[in-house]
Amino acid sequence: MLVSGILLISIVLLIFIFYSYNKQKKHKNLLFIKNRQLAKKLKNNVDTLDYTPQIKIETKDNGKLKIDLEQKERIHNFIKIAIQREFYLDKNISLSEFAKQAGTNTTYLSKVINEDFKKSFAVFINELRISHTLKKLELNPEYRKFTIENIAHKAGFSSSSAFYNAFKNFTGLTPSYYVKKRLLHGNAL
Repeated sequence: MLVSGILLISIVLLIFIFYSYNKQKKHKNLLFIKNRQLAKKLKNNVDTLDYTPQIKIETKDNGKLKIDLEQKERIHNFIKIAIQREFYLDKNISLSEFAKQAGTNTTYLSKVINEDFKKSFAVFINELRISHTLKKLELNPEYRKFTIENIAHKAGFSSSSAFYNAFKNFTGLTPSYYVKKRLLHGNAL
């Protein structure tokens, strides 16, 4: 009776493990397909950043920081040009350095990025870097043969662990899993 109970529990446990494994495998495959579609948009130069400027004049009466319309537009234009120049690939870029380049202060720049891109500066930079990486992986078969450390370095990350975390947060997949799947799929989408 005891042996039958242990055997039954073992079978149920194995079925559960098999089911969980298959479910996770399907989920990863769906994430891979979603990220390949994103990479295809990037390949076709479709802007994938959620950039919806909400330029409005604010007053200091309600405790909010005041940024006038002209200054906010100037910061927006600078950000657009900087993205085209791929400023995010610089490992040493920081909010203060970027603000200095924009000719503004960190408070204004941070406020514009937070309000209009709905993310912090760090997340903003990391998403640009990961989008760039996905585009490179899509366009350049040689890029897929690089090590994760090399890809991280080319994307502007100072460490492969920072790249790993940003890639996983943005895509839902690890970089090594994505690259291996991408190599298996060749050029087919």
